Amino acid sequence: MASLVRPVATRDLDGWPTKRLLALRTRLLRCEASLEESDVQDASELDPALIRFKDDPRWRPLYDAVIARLDEREHVPSGAERAEQRRRRGSPTRGRGGERPAKRRRS
Repeated sequence: MASLVRPVATRDLDGWPTKRLLALRTRLLRCEASLEESDVQDASELDPALIRFKDDPRWRPLYDAVIARLDEREHVPSGAERAEQRRRRGSPTRGRGGERPAKRRRS
């Protein structure tokens, strides 16, 4: 389903938490490319106050502002990145798939 995005002033994005910025980025990316490529039957029923298409002149500045704010935030490594860091350090892996240490035999 196509996304409908209420425009936000870029200065208001500074106070938003990262999770909310990521949700806005996702909604912006889910917008359709253009009205011509859409399956909208009656363009007169579209709400002009909302952003629905990526070719809307408000879409690109809002998307760029969201990306700029996210670039300023702390990076939290993904599971794959953490596993790679552990592998480089030589630490054992967690969870399934890691090698188990050999059992010691009692003498």
